[in-house]
Amino acid sequence: MKRNLLLLMIIVSIASCRKRDEVVNNYTTIGSSQPAFAINGISDLAFINEVNYGAVLSLTVQYMDSAQENVTLGLTGLPTGITYDTTWINSGIPTFSTTLSVFDTMGAGVTPGIYPVKLTATTISGRTRSYPFNIKVQGMPTAFLGKYTTCSYFCTPTSVYSDSLYVDASVPNKVWFSNFGNTGNKVYAMITAPETMTIPSQTAGGITYSCTPSTLQLANHQISIQVHAGSSTCNLFMR
Repeated sequence: MKRNLLLLMIIVSIASCRKRDEVVNNYTTIGSSQPAFAINGISDLAFINEVNYGAVLSLTVQYMDSAQENVTLGLTGLPTGITYDTTWINSGIPTFSTTLSVFDTMGAGVTPGIYPVKLTATTISGRTRSYPFNIKVQGMPTAFLGKYTTCSYFCTPTSVYSDSLYVDASVPNKVWFSNFGNTGNKVYAMITAPETMTIPSQTAGGITYSCTPSTLQLANHQISIQVHAGSSTCNLFMR
């Protein structure tokens, strides 16, 4: 009788351990087909069509229990023209952090749309966990193009003037100011992010211009730019 009772207690104990190993805090643990870790920092990425710039995901691979083993990360489903930095740290024993840099590298641009991609983490024993997210490719914004009738250039006192922005037909995401700072000079800018433009260093009408990245306030057709004009730093407001 004592022998049967002892055997029953052992069977119940084993079953109880297995049950605890199945799911803890919504993460699959030891004894399951899925590894017991989570990846934090994954989010959708957005690019403008035909612009060569990157986006970054700061990732942390974190174990949720004591079952430590090496994890290798991989990225699949990228659209043609989108690539990533292959030198990133994509393998290690959690917990570890890494930075995944993704780039739009195709000169002709990627067709605008939403592309589902997947970050997959695989343990050395072959168990995997996948994390889907989207890469959103947008066409070049156009709401800021057109005529501005209220412009001010606070470098030297100037009166209110008019200017207009139009697209360069030969260069993707390149636009031109037709009367930059009320000088009559044509100055170009590059759209470098969904709501950002930069004015590369250039000389027009004997003045050398450049600027820091500037926000395009597309909702109310307004642009605010800090411009370096020769030896002066000026603020340009257009609306």
